[in-house]
Amino acid sequence: IIIYGTLGDTGPRPLKQKGRNLFERGQVDDFFIETLDLGALNKLHIEHDNTNFFAEWFLDKVEVTNTETGETVLFPCKRWLSKKHDDRQIQRDLLP
Repeated sequence: IIIYGTLGDTGPRPLKQKGRNLFERGQVDDFFIETLDLGALNKLHIEHDNTNFFAEWFLDKVEVTNTETGETVLFPCKRWLSKKHDDRQIQRDLLP
């Protein structure tokens, strides 16, 4: 994932959690990413490497919450990240 704002971006950050299956059907996954102030968030890039047998997943949305201010920005997607479904793309650029 890369989160973009008016003051910069996070650079690529892997979404991982030890001991947990991520991106399962019907599941909500939460991640904590520490970063400098990005300003007003204006874009989010998300992708996967397509390496697992069931690598494709349907992404409903990404919510980014600033834990200091409590402000949440919603990035709707409602698309597949898949080489088999939708437009067969495994990366998306999302706008709030």
